[in-house]
Amino acid sequence: MTYWTVGTAGHIDHGKTALIKALTGRDTDRLEEEKKRGITIDLGFTYFDLPGGDRVGIIDVPGHERFIGNMLAGVSGIDLVLLVIAADEGVMPQTVEHVEILEQLGVTRGMIVLSKCDLVDRQLRDLVTEDVRQRLSGSCFANAPMAYVSAVTGEGIPDLAILMERLLRQGPLFRNVSTFPRLFIDRIFQKKGLGTIAAGTLLSGEIAREDRLFLYPQMLPCRIRGVQVHGQEMEKASAGQRTAVNLPDIVCSQIRRGTVIAREGALRNTRLLDVRIHMCRHTKRRLLNRTRLHLYIGAAKLLCRAVLMDTEELAAGESGYAQLVLEEDLAVLKGDRFILRFYSPLETIGGGEILDPNPVKKHRYRPKDLEEFRREEAADFPQEILMYIQKQPHGFIVKQELAAAFGADESSIAYAAAVLEKEEHLVSLQGKTKTFLYERERYEEQISRTEAYLSRFHKERPYRWGIGKAQLRTGCDPWMTQEFCDAFCQTASDQGRLQTGAQLVRLKNYQVPCDGTYQKVTDILFENLTAGGMDFVRLRDMDFGGIAEQTVLDICADELEKGKLYKLTQDCYTLAELYEDACAKISALLRQNGKITVTELRDLFGTNRRSIRILLEDLDSRGITRKDGKESERVSAL
Repeated sequence: MTYWTVGTAGHIDHGKTALIKALTGRDTDRLEEEKKRGITIDLGFTYFDLPGGDRVGIIDVPGHERFIGNMLAGVSGIDLVLLVIAADEGVMPQTVEHVEILEQLGVTRGMIVLSKCDLVDRQLRDLVTEDVRQRLSGSCFANAPMAYVSAVTGEGIPDLAILMERLLRQGPLFRNVSTFPRLFIDRIFQKKGLGTIAAGTLLSGEIAREDRLFLYPQMLPCRIRGVQVHGQEMEKASAGQRTAVNLPDIVCSQIRRGTVIAREGALRNTRLLDVRIHMCRHTKRRLLNRTRLHLYIGAAKLLCRAVLMDTEELAAGESGYAQLVLEEDLAVLKGDRFILRFYSPLETIGGGEILDPNPVKKHRYRPKDLEEFRREEAADFPQEILMYIQKQPHGFIVKQELAAAFGADESSIAYAAAVLEKEEHLVSLQGKTKTFLYERERYEEQISRTEAYLSRFHKERPYRWGIGKAQLRTGCDPWMTQEFCDAFCQTASDQGRLQTGAQLVRLKNYQVPCDGTYQKVTDILFENLTAGGMDFVRLRDMDFGGIAEQTVLDICADELEKGKLYKLTQDCYTLAELYEDACAKISALLRQNGKITVTELRDLFGTNRRSIRILLEDLDSRGITRKDGKESERVSAL
């Protein structure tokens, strides 16, 4: 069974609720005031099955201008709009306003339903049809099919269902299942024995029972105990479906209409939006800079001020860039559509789309900032990612975070990143657990800073093979994490820009000078270590003929990097071959006896207890041996 979501639109008392009752057999007016007054105040929901077996959830929206805000909460994520126009009245003010709202929200699929046809004769119906076509020319309903019905007599209802089925099967409008779930809550209520129930249309992804998700902008974790789709208990709901979820750990007072359910970390709260505003064609209002407005987005309603970027005002039919300064937190994505209504009196004046949901503050009329708006608007997906990375403080981002930032699946992110790398806009740095995407220009700047820092280091410490990566990070760019620094150094090394060792890094062409000083230190060092054998000789006990201690340590580090030495302590080295031979003998002894003692090793190697303790402490630190109760005994730690 395929599930669809259909919404109604139209002027007050044009028969939307009666039409739905005729289609479904159910009354969507659920409030006592609604039944008493005969108008829909809040959103109503019901469903019915099409002739072919598909299930349609219908959102009945209010038509009265006082309840436009409630109407807006139900429009997001619908597959088809039924624009209901009474045959005895024709196009009315809320008809026009609803059409403009639907256009602003990007609704492209709809049909016109001429209701109350039992109240007019054929001649008047034809005149109303002609007037409707003329009044809606140039709108999203200009070429929409039209159905003629009467909820009282049942005329045209079966044909309407068939026409709806044909239009819906042209394909879904909102079915992005591959990305993360995003459910705008437009209805909240308490149910005895279950707790809080939240409902809305699932815009993307899937929600399943026992999912652990997050509420935005409240930043609250939540557990999904149960899922219903169009009134049926389900294991999961998919994008485009009318969905109700049971939130047992949340009380109704913690959430409100407009709250979004998504994965933790998938969205970011904001109080500033980059947008393009489109003014309604029929509005008589002018939008002045810094006007206070009502913003409707998803199912949320909040107050904002519109800071116009390139003009002092916008008139009917005009559009322009703006930053919306919000009075409350909001969690949205680029491309989300919104509606703007005048602060007082409430009147729809326009709408638009979000260009950047988390921008920095921009300056009016400044060419650089206006160009940024144009780039945001014109960017394809790879360019959007590049712009997002360019805005990061240090010009890079963790690749795994982009899926959440853009509401995109990982394959789309991978494709976009590959395009940007091929075009040399990005450099990919592979860390142990993360992949970093670095803007090429900032990467080159980082290479230059690193080369300059290493050049100074080599002048100060000519006998040192290179600088430790941890020291490079803290000395050159303290903002780096160690994983990022390691990934950067490895990438630069792979490209032939730097040289890296196990723990060190140096300029690509740098070589330690093998001069007289170097030769003197290595001669003395290897002579002492060879003669001492397993009686480890400390550096302080060697006579280097007045050569500076730092120079000796640097030359030792260079020999260590070459693999000729092994470092036991800060002041104690041994020959690498000797150390490997000792480790092999100790491992064999452990396999044979299960444990070893200081005395056994002293006798085995013919050395002193001090040297054996140094060796065992090193093996303990490497996780090869461990103490077994007594200080003088070791067992295998492997």
